Amino acid sequence: MTRLLDNHLAGRWQSGGGAGIALLDPVLGTELVRVSGAGLDLAEGYAFARDRGGAALRALTYAERAAVVAEHRIGAADQVQVALEYALADRAVGGDARLPGLGGAEAFERSK
Repeated sequence: MTRLLDNHLAGRWQSGGGAGIALLDPVLGTELVRVSGAGLDLAEGYAFARDRGGAALRALTYAERAAVVAEHRIGAADQVQVALEYALADRAVGGDARLPGLGGAEAFERSK
């Protein structure tokens, strides 16, 4: 079994309980890690978000908020590029990567 990721909740890293839920590689379908929120105090997390996160957001101007979002956003075109590069790299080593919604590496090859 793969490792269970910790959760960042209420300003600190915390471990969930149980076996967790598998997060799969979107191309290969292999299990990457597991996650679990079992046993975590969600009420504490919501209160922290309202008190600390809300206050921090309210302190920003709209332009500052937009800059934060832009800094952390990956555009759709970038996501497609990453997926295509992954598929081509996988294919180069003999894999058979499939791209959900794009028809796989073969569709990319035909589009050249």
